[in-house]
Amino acid sequence: MISFEQFCEIYHSDAVCQQTLFHSRWPGGFVCPRCGCGRYYSIRSRHIPLFECADCNTQTSLTAGTILERTRTPLRLWFQAIYLHATPEGLSAIRLASIIGTTYK
Repeated sequence: MISFEQFCEIYHSDAVCQQTLFHSRWPGGFVCPRCGCGRYYSIRSRHIPLFECADCNTQTSLTAGTILERTRTPLRLWFQAIYLHATPEGLSAIRLASIIGTTYK
């Protein structure tokens, strides 16, 4: 297992986290959830980009249907929280908030 510091170096930006989510969600490339088409347009006017199917115009995001859906918290912080939560020793929510620099809620 890599250290938290190494993890933070790998996932140092939201762009890297977005690429990771894209490849995790669509390992063989984008597939429209409605029609199954593989062609899409990327809409990058938002914090997390939308992907619009080139055939049926259905829009979906990387986080749609996940625990990250509609989040305003940067993906980088979510990745850090998930890493820390998965450690064998665990940690409290207050300690987690302190480490990643967010509020307790």
